[in-house]
Amino acid sequence: MSNLFYTYYDSLFEQKNYRREVRDCIRLYRRYCTIPLDSMIEIGCGTGNHTQEFIKAVPEVTAIDIDKHMLSLAKKKLAGKNKKLIFKLTRIENIHKKAALIAALFNVISYIENFQKLDMFFKGVSKNLQSGGVFIFDAWNGIAAIRSLPQTKTTCLKVKGLHIHATLTPVTDLLQQQVIITYEIREKDGNKCLRSDSFKFMHKLWTPYEIAECAIKHQLQTIKIAPFNTMTKNATENDWKIIYIMKKIG
Repeated sequence: MSNLFYTYYDSLFEQKNYRREVRDCIRLYRRYCTIPLDSMIEIGCGTGNHTQEFIKAVPEVTAIDIDKHMLSLAKKKLAGKNKKLIFKLTRIENIHKKAALIAALFNVISYIENFQKLDMFFKGVSKNLQSGGVFIFDAWNGIAAIRSLPQTKTTCLKVKGLHIHATLTPVTDLLQQQVIITYEIREKDGNKCLRSDSFKFMHKLWTPYEIAECAIKHQLQTIKIAPFNTMTKNATENDWKIIYIMKKIG
């Protein structure tokens, strides 16, 4: 695995409060669902930081991702932690397992490029969600992102004596409703650059209306859209990061 983005992923996002996000997700589940939480599916598990919190609260967790490098890191991190933790390199459309809760945290839905794939995604979620079950996910708010475009950001870290400089550069295409994000990462020992690398990905600027309209076609009713980490309020056009709570009807 040569890409420095994978090597330093957990360090880049070490300030993210995975424990609180999972706790909030479980609280939302219990608020909106009466089905016993015996099992769940986590979409886009990444390196397993949310996963290691979910396995503390849910007896059986199926964690999936389409990135083999991320999944490899997650498996290594959580090896032997839970006998009922299952990792799969796949998409939700290819899963055949009913669960009371499906979660997709850290902007998973923003990686979906177009309406056709968004439709397939929700079809897969609905197929695997029990009737009355809950789907919880966070995302960029496309309206807020268009009103206030994402900006370049540089993060400097010290990891095992090395200095890591990571610069995030977004390029926004409003006509395509998407942002191309490039991470430029340099690994330095003092003033000497040991390695440098880049990693590029896309974030789609889905609006809440687009998401809710696509979801309801697959019996997923939007119960609430809230600002991220402020679950008691309703999201507005100015909330950059939002969380959706959907329920399987019928």
